[in-house]
Amino acid sequence: MRHRPNSRRTLALSCAALALAALPGCRTQNAGVEFAPATEPSEQCVGSRPAGSLPGRDAADAEGDPAFPTYVHIDTTLRERHSDVYTGVEAGDDVTVLDVYRIPSAAFDKDVCGSAEKGVTVRLHNTDINRERLEALAERVTDESDRWESTFRIASIGADAKGYVLVGVDEPHLALPVLEREFGAGHIRVEREERASLLTG
Repeated sequence: MRHRPNSRRTLALSCAALALAALPGCRTQNAGVEFAPATEPSEQCVGSRPAGSLPGRDAADAEGDPAFPTYVHIDTTLRERHSDVYTGVEAGDDVTVLDVYRIPSAAFDKDVCGSAEKGVTVRLHNTDINRERLEALAERVTDESDRWESTFRIASIGADAKGYVLVGVDEPHLALPVLEREFGAGHIRVEREERASLLTG
C-alpha cells in the first residue's frame, strides 16, 4: 500500500446550509453551529468524481489505496486555497475513508466533497483553529521547550490533523498543567514519551 503523507506535518452546519444537499451521499449528523467533539463527524459525503480526474493525478495513483489522490488534493490544493479554515486530513485503516478537520466553512466543504473521487467517504469534523495557527503554536512550544528541563523533559512536539499540538514528555502529569498555563488549555495534549539518550562506548 502506498504511504500517505504525514498528517502531523500535518465545523457544524447542516448539508442544506452548506449547499451540499445536491452532493451524492451527503448527510447531516449534527446540525447547528455548535462545535462537536473532533472524534464525531458533523457531516459526511461520498465522492462521485471519476477516478483519475483530479489535476495531476490518474487512476494508477489509487491502486490499492482509493482515497490517496483525494487525500493529496485536500492536503495540497485545498489546504492552500482554504488556509483560513483548514486544520488537517487523516487516513485510517479503511482505504476508502478520510477524516477532514476544519473550521466550519460552506465553501471548503463544498470543495472537499466535490473533489472526492468515486467511492471515497469524507467525514468532516469541527475544529476552531486553522493549520497555520496550530503550527505556529507548535513552534512556540518548541522555542520554549528547554525552560522546564528540571521538571519534565520534552521528547517530541508535533501538530496533528485534529487541531492539537501533541507533546511527548517523560512526566505527563507534571507537564500538562505547566503547558496549559503557558499556552492555553484548548489545543495542547501530552503523551508519555521518553527522550532517546546518546550512549557512548
